[in-house]
Amino acid sequence: MNTVYNVEIPNIQTKRLVLRPLILDDAEAMYKNWASDSRVTKYMTWDVHQNVEVTKEIIKIWMNEFNNSPNITFGIEYLENHNLIGTISFFKVDLSFKETEVGYCIAYDYWNKGIMTEALKAVLKFGFQTLGFEKINACHDSENPASGKVMMKAGMKYVSSSERIISKNIQLINYSLTKEEWLEDLGYEKVFIIMDNNKEQLELDTLVNYRPHQNTKVLTIKSNDYKLIEKDIEKIKKYYGDDIIGYDTLSLEKMIISELFKREWTISCAESCTGGMIISKLINVSGSSNVINESYVTYSEEAKMRILGVKNKTIKKYGVASLEVAEEMVEGVTKISNAEVGISVTGYAGTSGDNINDGVFYFAIKVKDYIYLEKHKVYGTRNDCRKAQTRYILWRLNTILKRGK
Repeated sequence: MNTVYNVEIPNIQTKRLVLRPLILDDAEAMYKNWASDSRVTKYMTWDVHQNVEVTKEIIKIWMNEFNNSPNITFGIEYLENHNLIGTISFFKVDLSFKETEVGYCIAYDYWNKGIMTEALKAVLKFGFQTLGFEKINACHDSENPASGKVMMKAGMKYVSSSERIISKNIQLINYSLTKEEWLEDLGYEKVFIIMDNNKEQLELDTLVNYRPHQNTKVLTIKSNDYKLIEKDIEKIKKYYGDDIIGYDTLSLEKMIISELFKREWTISCAESCTGGMIISKLINVSGSSNVINESYVTYSEEAKMRILGVKNKTIKKYGVASLEVAEEMVEGVTKISNAEVGISVTGYAGTSGDNINDGVFYFAIKVKDYIYLEKHKVYGTRNDCRKAQTRYILWRLNTILKRGK
């Protein structure tokens, strides 16, 4: 029984792991597997243990804290071989504000296997559900971006970069997750945004709202029974497939940023009729600075030629609003920025009149050596058209990324 939280601290089991209290007999494994390995301690705030006796003293401290303080350290045991491969801890606990920091460490041989993400998700759930935290923070060395990926995959949000700590010669990158954000990601209510594909409305047990919005439909499901929610989510995904352009807190732009982050790709845009809306949508996502370097609003013909290298003869032959110009725009912006992914768009935002070209746009998406070109038309006021163009292009990019282009 932990005397601070007044709860029994259980062993936490996941698919591949068990998170459990440490015992003195763990000292040999901890010392051998990671505490003596400079590849691991390089990014930690503590130094390599010089011998196993140092490790034993640390474990003694953690054992005492486990039941008698707000700080809790779990050992991470790998179920396949019952080897102790790391630790994960709550520390810097502020009981008044119900806030804590989580830190972790794992043996080098188990890096890049998704193990740390699995452990972090489990302790976040334990922290919010059982210990009653309202906010959980984390940080990592700026030279260890893999740790930041773990935090993002577990649902944590980028907050800021700290000033460099001179004594340790490191700069910390800060993340956090609130209980409200965690509950939103968990479920019970889901809002899906779906491209209007003229499909019949799907029958769902948990449907509470279904309404059109510009060239999309917004579908809301809600239930106290999470199993029912899961069942309907699977039906929605199977029925609508790539027509789903966002759901709940995981918006279309968040899905794109997450995918680019996982692949370690950058993206740049060259926009005309959308006037910067596309890149602005992506920049709204926390952590987007990891994948966005530079973008341009090249509204005039002169800007398209001067900045992006669009040929004057291409404009004269095909018109400034054309697939040919969109293709040269995307080639130009990816060359300038050295980005793996590029978007370009040119066309007509609309004049709120009866012009046949209102809402017509031409865009190109470049993913490495693959280029996708499309002409499309949306309807509405000038601003409605720009919003719909932005949403459609991001939806198309997301489908291309999901299909592995």
